[in-house]
Amino acid sequence: MFISEYSAINTKQIRSQCKNPTDLDGVRGWERKGLQPRKGEVGIVVWNPVRFNDKDEAIGFSKVVIFDRSQVEPIPGWTKPHVTANHSVKSTKPTSKTCKDISWNDILSGKG
Repeated sequence: MFISEYSAINTKQIRSQCKNPTDLDGVRGWERKGLQPRKGEVGIVVWNPVRFNDKDEAIGFSKVVIFDRSQVEPIPGWTKPHVTANHSVKSTKPTSKTCKDISWNDILSGKG
């Protein structure tokens, strides 16, 4: 996502944590693009709506971590994702772990 797609509060948060933000995404979003946060990079914390009322207004938020394009690098050995007929993406990234074997700490540390 580009910074213009974030709320005013999140835009202020992003700009206070990153000098020149461009393209922003979470770990999973970058992985779908064949990229990963560089080791040692500190993510940008923003608010994400998690609960909505009957009028589709956000009433609950959680903090999430995103990374700017300047903080990511190509995933070694990753090839372009395969897009199926129903437009779902299957990554051809080699891995020896199943989803159950990977912890959030592994993902953030680049081991996952």
